[in-house]
Amino acid sequence: MNPPRTILLSRPVALGDAVVALCMAGWIKRHLPGTRIIVLCKEYTRSLVAQRACGRDHGY
Repeated sequence: MNPPRTILLSRPVALGDAVVALCMAGWIKRHLPGTRIIVLCKEYTRSLVAQRACGRDHGY
């Protein structure tokens, strides 16, 4: 089976949900480095997601 090309992490609404979703995104990128990850989030969790997305260690 081929790995997915894109994964959508949908609506990590609360701050804790966003943290868990970002941990999962890191795991996905380590195991499926060619997979693009899209995070659909609320405005108030956007800065957390954007901050982690720009991290060199994960690249998502």
